[in-house]
Amino acid sequence: MKKLFLLFILCITTIATKAQSGDAKGEWSGQLNVFGQKLTLVFHLNDENCTLDSPDQGIKGVPAKLERTETGIKVSVSSINASYEGINKVDSITGIFKQRGMSFPLTLKPGTMKRKRPQTPVAPFPYQTQEVSFNNGDVIAI
Repeated sequence: MKKLFLLFILCITTIATKAQSGDAKGEWSGQLNVFGQKLTLVFHLNDENCTLDSPDQGIKGVPAKLERTETGIKVSVSSINASYEGINKVDSITGIFKQRGMSFPLTLKPGTMKRKRPQTPVAPFPYQTQEVSFNNGDVIAI
């Protein structure tokens, strides 16, 4: 019974170490709260490099330097003078995003965040459209 318990403890320790070893890969996304504005960031983590997307700003594929630590990751994005340092948790990476002297907490989760439906409707519309114009007092058509 004692051997079984020790084996169980060894397995749990190995799993916990693996979960926090800094080997996160794939897409990781989160939202920055920048002075009341939500800004989505997506990190594409590979073995040796990383790229950054900011879909809310229409920015994709910004090259970044990735450094893996014992407990998480460090990402440097020299082109925008920014960095992110995070600690791996079981299902997230929790850290601080820094840019131009300002720091913001940022928690990354695996995958890409679902964006709200786009506000660019495509015909045929589920409603009726009609061109209208108005003349104001100066006889200028609007």
